[in-house]
Amino acid sequence: MATSLPVITGNAIGGVQTMPPIQDLVIRRASLHDAADVHRILISAFAPFEEEYTRLAYAATVLSPAEIVERMAEGPIWVAASSNSTIGTASAVVSKKELYLRSVAVLPEFAGNGVARRMLKHVENFAARKECERIRLSTTRFLFAAHRLYCRCGYRQVDDESEDLFGTPLVGMEKGI
Repeated sequence: MATSLPVITGNAIGGVQTMPPIQDLVIRRASLHDAADVHRILISAFAPFEEEYTRLAYAATVLSPAEIVERMAEGPIWVAASSNSTIGTASAVVSKKELYLRSVAVLPEFAGNGVARRMLKHVENFAARKECERIRLSTTRFLFAAHRLYCRCGYRQVDDESEDLFGTPLVGMEKGI
């Protein structure tokens, strides 16, 4: 999928919970009013890796608020909120019996407290309700924390690095539901 989004958790140590979990975390479908917050989260989560992407791949990863609104018509986007602040986002698209996870991003200051793992579980539950048979995603080798999180959550690599996002190599992963 040449236009798929890589995935990041914002967790520098690979999904290992290092801070107490956020007790008031709420995960809900994003509304049009959330587009600016989703954009802010994408920028914060992916900015440390900008040099690793090609210019076009980075632009396809860090979507503008208008592009985020367009994506809402293609598939669900969720936000994670705590204390009335939006701190994480995930997006997906369902096709037949498969859910493609487009992105997961968490503000770096909330890394290590289980937000990405809880968002991932929320998406997996959504996929099960939609009777999907598997979840697929694409990530990159340089998003080490994201790759480790997915492995720890039962995802496995399914292909080589022949896919790319505008010249940035991708690694395909999947998990059965």
